[in-house]
Amino acid sequence: MQKTAIILLLFLMGPLGLWAQTSKISITGIVRDTFQEPLADATVLLLDPLDSTLVSYTRANSNGEFELKNIKVGDYLVKISFVGFVNHFEKIKNPSGKVDIGIVTLKEISKELFEVVIREARAPMTIRGDTIEYDASTFKVPPGSTVEELLRRLPGMEIGPDGGIKSEGQDVTRVMVDGKQFFGSDPKAATKNLPAEGIAKVQVFREVTEEEKITGNKRMDGNKTMNLELKEEFKKGGFGKVIAGAGTEDRWEVKGNYNKFDEKNQISFVGVGNNTGRNGLGWNDYQDFRGNQAFNFDDGVFGFGGGGGQGRRFVIRSGGGEGVSNSFFGSNDAGFPEVLSSGINYNHDNGKERKFSGLYFFDYKGLQADAFRTQQVFLPTFSYTNRDTSGTRTGNTNHSIEISFEDQLDSLTTLIVKASGFANSGDIQSEARVNLRRQDGSLSNISDIRNDILSTNYVGRVNAILRRKFVKPGRNLGVSASYGYSNRASDVIQRSENLFFSTEGVFQESSLQNQIVESASLQNEFRFNMIFVEPLKKNFFLETFYNFSNTSNKIDRFTGDREGDFVFANDSLSRYSDNITLFNRMGSSVRYTNKVWNIQSGASLQQYRIVGDYTAGPTFDFTGEVDNVFSAVSPYLSIDYSKQRNKSMGLNYILDNTVPTFDQLQPLIDNSNPLLIREGNPNLLPTFDHNLSLRFRMFNPMQFTSLFATVNYSYIDNPIIFEQVVNEQFVTFVRPINYRHRHNARGFISYGFPIVKNKFTVNTNYSLNLGRSFALVNEVENQTNDISNRVTLRLNITPVENISLFLGAEVGVSDITYSLSSSQNQRIVNQNYSATFNTKLPLGLFFNSDYNYSLFQNQRFGFDTRIPILNLSLYKVFLKDNKGELRFTGFDVFDQNRRINQFANANQVSDTLTTNLARYFMLSFTYNMRGVSTDTNPRRSWF
Repeated sequence: MQKTAIILLLFLMGPLGLWAQTSKISITGIVRDTFQEPLADATVLLLDPLDSTLVSYTRANSNGEFELKNIKVGDYLVKISFVGFVNHFEKIKNPSGKVDIGIVTLKEISKELFEVVIREARAPMTIRGDTIEYDASTFKVPPGSTVEELLRRLPGMEIGPDGGIKSEGQDVTRVMVDGKQFFGSDPKAATKNLPAEGIAKVQVFREVTEEEKITGNKRMDGNKTMNLELKEEFKKGGFGKVIAGAGTEDRWEVKGNYNKFDEKNQISFVGVGNNTGRNGLGWNDYQDFRGNQAFNFDDGVFGFGGGGGQGRRFVIRSGGGEGVSNSFFGSNDAGFPEVLSSGINYNHDNGKERKFSGLYFFDYKGLQADAFRTQQVFLPTFSYTNRDTSGTRTGNTNHSIEISFEDQLDSLTTLIVKASGFANSGDIQSEARVNLRRQDGSLSNISDIRNDILSTNYVGRVNAILRRKFVKPGRNLGVSASYGYSNRASDVIQRSENLFFSTEGVFQESSLQNQIVESASLQNEFRFNMIFVEPLKKNFFLETFYNFSNTSNKIDRFTGDREGDFVFANDSLSRYSDNITLFNRMGSSVRYTNKVWNIQSGASLQQYRIVGDYTAGPTFDFTGEVDNVFSAVSPYLSIDYSKQRNKSMGLNYILDNTVPTFDQLQPLIDNSNPLLIREGNPNLLPTFDHNLSLRFRMFNPMQFTSLFATVNYSYIDNPIIFEQVVNEQFVTFVRPINYRHRHNARGFISYGFPIVKNKFTVNTNYSLNLGRSFALVNEVENQTNDISNRVTLRLNITPVENISLFLGAEVGVSDITYSLSSSQNQRIVNQNYSATFNTKLPLGLFFNSDYNYSLFQNQRFGFDTRIPILNLSLYKVFLKDNKGELRFTGFDVFDQNRRINQFANANQVSDTLTTNLARYFMLSFTYNMRGVSTDTNPRRSWF
């Protein structure tokens, strides 16, 4: 199968390589104004004269000279443009060799020429400063396509297998519609739901953070924001579509969206219902399945880099106290899902000083999953093996709301208020059978475990940010304050039966557990942040900041032993705690900025104080207090160099620290898994993390080649690891401790380039990870070294508007060695190959296929699993204005879908197979409220 995929890839690339070797031409010229001064950076576009599709592009140099290289022989239209000047068009017919169009003189736009200019056809792509703008109408996609399919065809754009978006090699983290938020900050909510035919322009620019708006210190690197500008006709009336389908294996799905936009208001409705797990709305799929236990967004923390590590963002988490995992083994996103989701998004912008946005989102996620795990645990003198099965039934209902208000109080002051809320109720039923066998294969013990969990979770946060500029240029002030509230409760029934056997296989003893655990957790958090920027002299700025947070947690956990219909309090396992975490940080930095350099250096002094008390039930003598103060100095250095706008390099260093949580500090015993008993440690100390990173980025807007490389090194002093003690019955007791140090180094390089612009692009990357960690098992140290290599290759081939082919390959190899027992050393190999093909057939039919081939190998344990997944789809558009679509789809045609996870750490390795929804066939109907266009140009050739 693997050889077949490679041969297919070579077969597809062979004709393309032969085509690339045919005769080429080049086109040169000079761009000047009416005074014969050169127009540096003038945009030169090479267009197909039949439909103005972009073929190639470049920019004029400082002398106004340009050259378009490696152009296939044919008829073309050259368009030359410069901001403030009338565009110039030049026809090229039957060229050969080198074509020189001479000096092109652009005229400035005058009042008389204004009407001519605004009536002129738009360019396929323009570059204005840091913004790349695409004219969506010049990039053809199949009828009924979403924005995601359109983005695949844009030069410099890359769409990952999970729908993630990259531009110029950098992540696009926010997608807006006509400059307004669309369903929060998840880009996939827009790209997977809005129709491509409704988009007039796609604009991509670097995202500016709240801290950058205050300080004026714009990073040379950063995430991207995308804005989708709608066509005028889509701003009048509504547009949307409804999809309904039914299939074999009792599969069904319904999906719909409706949008109504105008100059001041945007309103969108979306809804999904299915038992296939497809067509989700994108609201962070992972959190949907796990019940969205955390809900947070940027709350305007100011400091070094705006946050990231705990030492900077001071996010201090506290558990709810139930101590029961949602599932024993397996994958959170595998199994047999059921989805019901709906949402509404509203934006208002009067074009003046006030903006408002809000959204409400509801979703229900049900999941049934069965998992099979093989786990080997290495001890100082022997090892043992688990062969486990587990089943999980999960139901989560979530309600989410976000509101944002922005008011330009005056020309110097801006106020932003954001509020969010989240409510969750969950029902989880998990059961497992665990078989432990000794090194010689003899049975040691058998455990049957069942946990039932009913939970509720209510979270809310209000955040306000005030930005203030002063009359003196460069003097700015930023203040933010937030209040967060969390109320979680759970009722857990945990039952287990454990049987223990001698080395001869003779039954020795048993233990039974039948308990209820009722937990309640209440958290209140207040944060305050302030930053002040003072210009010292030309290019020098002083930044001073202060951060404060006060987090209080109250946790009640009642444990009772069940006997028949009666419950007797187990005071030795019940816990009640009340604690407060105070955080203060103050720091300053000096920043030097010019057109080439951006250098910032500073330090902060921070202090954590964790104070609280805990107690057991009234009949058990267990009471204690925690009053720990942790102080640290955190230095910071950042150097950015960018002589050219599209090329930059930088260096960062920071000493970060992480303090132990109150849960880790209190000696709490958690026996929800009778074979894994957990306990806290009041003697824990903070962890200090030295982080050094180097980065380089290059993007050529003329050739659309990109190169991105990073090197990161982390030295962690005093890390927290879990000390393990395993008794003769293989019951493991774990406790967090500070132990020695840990190293980690990571290198990453990514390169993307076009073989044929807009038609055949290549993206490849390589990563290397070197890690060293320690485990302490029965007082014996085991050092683990992990060397991981990963290589990926993606080919995007879109020769004409009705054909697209996307090929991908990924190979990851991890070599893991142990100091305790070299015989346990192993190599884990994961491979993945994928191909997606779309085309138009005769009779108005459209076909697409998606093939994914995965290999999971571990020779140490003889593990070799191969999973081929093939999806096929055939559809036709019909009805008036092509408003209807009938589609037949086969999912997992080979009936092979499973989820494989491989895991290794300092003293154990495991592989887990989770059952998954496999082969089914579905017939679906789509009604598009506006219809779709299927116009094609039969005269267009492949290239």
